[in-house]
Amino acid sequence: MKNLITLIATATLALSAAAGAADKSGHDFLVKAIQGNNAEIELGQLAGKKSSNADIKHYGSMLETDHSAANKTAKKLADTVNVTVSSETSIQQKATYDRLSTLSGKAFDDAFVKAMIKDHKKNVDLYEDESKRNDGDISQYARDTLPALRRHLDMAKSIKK
Repeated sequence: MKNLITLIATATLALSAAAGAADKSGHDFLVKAIQGNNAEIELGQLAGKKSSNADIKHYGSMLETDHSAANKTAKKLADTVNVTVSSETSIQQKATYDRLSTLSGKAFDDAFVKAMIKDHKKNVDLYEDESKRNDGDISQYARDTLPALRRHLDMAKSIKK
């Protein structure tokens, strides 16, 4: 009987630890997603100010609109699962913004498009990974957002050509 109780206690702890790890992973994803959305909104606004290329200005406006909507959903989801998020971007995202903000003309356009391709490839991978997890609403948010991220990546590649 003692062995059975020990076995049940061990199994319960293992399931609890697995659930906690799943929660943490989903929570980490939400933090990264919201940081990424914040960065894309800021970069979209920067493109509107700094670029003279109509395609890039349009792309920047689309980023601002799409990532604002995605952020609204992600923030509601974060509130639901008790994840505290910041309106800040990561150190790397701030560095990208700072670097791009010093450029103008064709130098800005080229660097901006290159950064958008790199960033959206990374984001598509992040969202694909989360969408494959069975993390309820968080995984569903990733699945729902993926088409827009893929469209952003495709458009950035198209602008680059």
